[in-house]
Amino acid sequence: ILDMLQTVNPLEDATAGDAMPTGCFWSEQLNVLMRFFAAASPAASGDIAERRLLDSLLAWKHVKQRPAMTRLILLICTLVAWSTVSCASVIAATGWIVEQKSKISGAHKVFLTAKALRVDSLSTGVTLICKAPAYRVQLFNRGNGRTFFTVPDKFTGPHASRVFAGHRDDMMNGPWKPDRDTTVAGVHASKLTMFKHPPSRLSANRFEVEHANGVCSASYSALTGVSLPRQFAEVLSRLYSLPPFLKLPLEVIYVDPSGAENLSLHTTRITKVTLSDDCFNAPPKLKLAASGDDVYVTETGHAGLVEALNWLGEVSGKPAKKK
Repeated sequence: ILDMLQTVNPLEDATAGDAMPTGCFWSEQLNVLMRFFAAASPAASGDIAERRLLDSLLAWKHVKQRPAMTRLILLICTLVAWSTVSCASVIAATGWIVEQKSKISGAHKVFLTAKALRVDSLSTGVTLICKAPAYRVQLFNRGNGRTFFTVPDKFTGPHASRVFAGHRDDMMNGPWKPDRDTTVAGVHASKLTMFKHPPSRLSANRFEVEHANGVCSASYSALTGVSLPRQFAEVLSRLYSLPPFLKLPLEVIYVDPSGAENLSLHTTRITKVTLSDDCFNAPPKLKLAASGDDVYVTETGHAGLVEALNWLGEVSGKPAKKK
């Protein structure tokens, strides 16, 4: 087709008075279009599509010297490239699947790309999804179909940011320093360490749990070469009660005031994969819950909480509030 186009007679632009070989004109535009449409294929990555868009924008550099038809074709190319940037990036993207166990919030399976985060809780049956550009947090219970929306800075998790709030504060307030790199679950990890002397004082209203009532020292290992958006880091920080470093945490070890060494977060498996956009979409027909607590608490769990509150009321002599 390109050879045939090269044999066509020249075409003049009536308004600009410029002469341009039709074959060269159409072969150039056809070549550009073919590259742009190739970027829209499922195998294309978001980076490729973005380079195609950049090519199109650079083509406007000398647009005043081009015939009117050329400008029209360039406009079409730009619009096509713009659409393929989002199309290619959501169809498939390189990412990670990480299987982790937190001392605070239990076992999780994390799905991560540069623009999307999904965390499946294996202990509560709740899935968390957070995606660019809005970075809105959606929670939904895979069992009862309840869902709730919030933002990263207000996400509380099942209990990590409330019951163990002091643990997160202990981790955040330490002087973290780079340490020697290490290996976690077979992958290279960068390491930070923190030492506090004396350990931080406990707040009067924090919920004290054995081996979670203070941090004297800690080490934080994260996947090398992966930087998280601030919103993703905040969500994982609140879920695991860890510092909100812009890193993907793989292993966190701390020493409590008793001298015992504790594994706060441990990664059992990490795999680099290609993830489709469907992985980061919630199922349809979910029921909107009044709060995040309603998503996490099942009917059985709710009955257990009511029973516990009634017991506390009997012990303290004060009736438990229904709320």
